[in-house]
Amino acid sequence: MSSAKSRLLVSPIKRFIHADFHESFQRMTLTDKFLFLNVHGVDKSGIGWHRLPVFLGLSYLGIRRRLHDKYNLVNVGKTPVGVGFNPRDFPFRTADGKFNDPANEFAGGRGTFFGRNMPSVDQKDKLLKPNPMVVATKLLARRELVDTGKQFNMIAASWIQFMVHDWIDHLESTEQIELKVPAEVAGQCPFKSFKFYKTKNVDTGLDDIKKGHLNIRTSWWYDFLQSICLLLFVFMTTYHH
Repeated sequence: MSSAKSRLLVSPIKRFIHADFHESFQRMTLTDKFLFLNVHGVDKSGIGWHRLPVFLGLSYLGIRRRLHDKYNLVNVGKTPVGVGFNPRDFPFRTADGKFNDPANEFAGGRGTFFGRNMPSVDQKDKLLKPNPMVVATKLLARRELVDTGKQFNMIAASWIQFMVHDWIDHLESTEQIELKVPAEVAGQCPFKSFKFYKTKNVDTGLDDIKKGHLNIRTSWWYDFLQSICLLLFVFMTTYHH
């Protein structure tokens, strides 16, 4: 009887929830289901979390992080997950990036495996279909300049890419890969080929996900760059006015 009532109760709620989240919603605890419905309601309303009062916006981000960590990440390797610590024993992050999260001391640490959003799939013959250089050339080509005064500066895009590489970075192997520009866009691309080192596959010691990738960066440089970005923003705003 209780399970039948539960199904009747969940049935109208499921109509409210996007179909992609039904399976995850079923696995959630009652508390997490309540939290999920709140953030999902904000998403569907179109209000935008960044327009909420500061406390509510921060609460939204905190709830999303909690739900993503518990239901959207697949653990890779034998690194302990959910091992907490007393912040009084470690009041600051260590040089190797550990003790960031009081609920998970290894989160973001150097030398830990990257988590996954889904089980690994063999993509050997799929990564170049469609070819990323063809996609990038067609999407980024500027046929004519329409100056609205609101274009995003390309230097800013490069800066963001630089920041991300200082935040996380995959351990590389010594094997170098070369991708040659396809003939259909060769005349529109300044480079004829791109060379880079292959990401190193590391044994995880698990049966389901046998290979994984290690992070060799910590969040220290990211924090530093955030400070620099803030200073640049203040300087540019002051200079502009």
